[in-house]
Amino acid sequence: MVQVAGDDKGRIFQVTGESPNSSGGQTSGPAAGASIVEAYHWGHYTSGSWSQGLWFVLVPFGILNAAQFMLPRPADNDRYGRVLHTACGAMLRLVSLCLTGVFAFTAAYVLADIVAWQKFPEWITGIDSSVWRVFGRVIPLHELVVAAALILATALIVVLSWLAGRGASRESSADELKCPESIGSDTLLQRAGFLAGDHRAPTLRALHLVFAFLVIAFCGARLVDDWPILDSLTRYGILVVLVVVVVLGDPERSAGLTDDHRPVADKLWGLLRWARRLLFAAAGTVLLATCGRLLFSGSPAPVGERLMQFDLGAMVLLAYSLLALVVLFVTTLLLALRTRVKRGEDPRSFRSYAGGTTAYWVVSAGFFLGLGFSAAVAEGSAQVLQVEAKSAVLDRIAYAWGITVVLAAVMAIVIAGLFITRHCHRETHVAHMYERLEEGRGIPSNWARRVASAIGIARLKNCLTPILITFGIAAMALTAAAGHDAVGLQHAWRYLLLQDIDSSGDLPIWLRRLSHVSDEGQFDLLIWLGTWVLVIIAGRLVLLGRGAVTGQNTRRVVNTVWDVFCFWPHSVHPFAPPPYSTYVVLDVRDRILHDMGWSEHCESKGRSPLRPVVVAGHSQGSLIAFAALLWLTPEQRNHVGLVTFGSQLQVIFPRAFPSFVNYRTILALYDALKTRWVNLYRETDPLAGPVLAWTSARSPAGTYQSVSNPVDDRTDTYPDHQYGRRERGPDWRLLDPTPADSALQLAPIAKLRGHSDFPADPAWDDAVARARP
Repeated sequence: MVQVAGDDKGRIFQVTGESPNSSGGQTSGPAAGASIVEAYHWGHYTSGSWSQGLWFVLVPFGILNAAQFMLPRPADNDRYGRVLHTACGAMLRLVSLCLTGVFAFTAAYVLADIVAWQKFPEWITGIDSSVWRVFGRVIPLHELVVAAALILATALIVVLSWLAGRGASRESSADELKCPESIGSDTLLQRAGFLAGDHRAPTLRALHLVFAFLVIAFCGARLVDDWPILDSLTRYGILVVLVVVVVLGDPERSAGLTDDHRPVADKLWGLLRWARRLLFAAAGTVLLATCGRLLFSGSPAPVGERLMQFDLGAMVLLAYSLLALVVLFVTTLLLALRTRVKRGEDPRSFRSYAGGTTAYWVVSAGFFLGLGFSAAVAEGSAQVLQVEAKSAVLDRIAYAWGITVVLAAVMAIVIAGLFITRHCHRETHVAHMYERLEEGRGIPSNWARRVASAIGIARLKNCLTPILITFGIAAMALTAAAGHDAVGLQHAWRYLLLQDIDSSGDLPIWLRRLSHVSDEGQFDLLIWLGTWVLVIIAGRLVLLGRGAVTGQNTRRVVNTVWDVFCFWPHSVHPFAPPPYSTYVVLDVRDRILHDMGWSEHCESKGRSPLRPVVVAGHSQGSLIAFAALLWLTPEQRNHVGLVTFGSQLQVIFPRAFPSFVNYRTILALYDALKTRWVNLYRETDPLAGPVLAWTSARSPAGTYQSVSNPVDDRTDTYPDHQYGRRERGPDWRLLDPTPADSALQLAPIAKLRGHSDFPADPAWDDAVARARP
């Protein structure tokens, strides 16, 4: 293959000479005869450089950012629903800002307190004291090290921001995008604002950096002598940034409900874009003033008092986070109730996770994961350096993660038990799958067991809702218990105002085990378990990141996880990796028009005939192809067909992102393509499944409904008894392993393909021919 168009990230390849029926990314044209076969590769948006290999540290930020796009969409005339949608977005931005603050606090705590205050004096005791005494007459060495530690903590947050800003998206105006004729009003993918780039993301990133600077300065200011000006600057600076980020709203129009301009907000965002360097300078000046004051603060404060002052910063962030999570839960629940689908309107297979409250459960899990990583870094550093005086707040979070690990182990045992008990049923199902094959093409017993296990693993994705809800409830309960045990929820409003108080809550006896702080020198199994499980996870990610820096293959594998997160623009957290949707959707659309000959057709006086194009999308590529076809006009769609394979357009996307992918939009696109859409899937695929058909809950066993017959019940058809393909309208299930030849009998040769190698299946040519205009 040779690259014929695109750039270094979005590359378009063309097959030269004879080629097998294979494709990568998006494929234009069937692989037969004189047809042209092209492939669109967008992998360099999420992998390819060593800095992208370090994106694993941004996982919690990516989770929070994607949650904004999981909110259900209220009706256009539902003012109350639109207010709830706006309130949900405000709370998501507040949680995201607090998570940035938690990372900043952890960096300051580990470097300034554990390393600089507590361990540095021990490290220099073996050095000639006279040297340090002479040096200390010029600059107080101990205080200098603490100040340098605060600067280093700030540099780490800047590095996080730099990692997220690598390869930022192009800037384009929504007004420059020509919206096609809508095939329905049920998707936000056809809004110009979604593809207009993230030109305001740098401003939001600047606000997060300013907030991190002020949090570190706030922690440093707790360690110095009373200086009212510095204290006020840090306190009110934090409050101002909180208010600005929450009140100004979505920095982009990507997650908004309309493309309408907001003159006041647009002007304010423009003002912040102009003033962000000034904000950087102001926050940096406050931080440097804090460090300068440290050099002349005299002897360090006692350990207990110093840790109490440090914990004040953590408890402020915890108070704001709990407030945001509580309000988010209420608003998300009310929004889900107002947007719920009435019985019979949409098939159950397309309904949102958790009744439309997915965003809350994802945010609570993502925030708790961020807290866990922060606590693991702090607690792990304290244990490795053998520091006994530790932050009580982070100690409680590590304890909460110990309980979470136990809960995860219990859930794993329950799921394993269900997996084992259903194994015989799955083996029977596998035998039924192969019973219609021609004689001699059956499946051996050892392969039946293997396929049954693969199908069981693939069906675990159906357990995502109860797992998310269980961990979401646990995260909220454990975080609230830790917060109440540390400060007392009745005093939370005072922490919202950054007031210094010395108080704690009193949990009921039956809740007391949800929060605990270990005594100095005392071993606590749950704290140790929570800390080191998270440390092992983080260490594994570090090793993957290190491999991604040095090896291209590892880097490519590691960064495939970002295919889902990087599709969504920066609407909530600017430290998430840069989105690629603003590139690839329009690139694929433009290439379809080029291959179709649309420009020649429009420019030719004789209206030259248009060439037929078949677009094939695999996995995340099916979402890109889906979005690209929405941006074609009806006349252009008349010359396009679609083949999706290994697609999540039913099993994940409409359930997690109902405002962008849903049953009504899939049905409308299928009709707009005039039924030229075929979906291929395998039951052994752990990530994907059917798209265009589903089993009807009210129908007898063995019947189904599909987009080609959404009302009447139909039975399965098996047109190919040689390879066992089952057709449910335009939804085709392929056998895995494929009974292509006697290789099925040889375990070293045959393999389970699962999520890959769909073009190698004998049904591929039939699917392309069926979709061809």
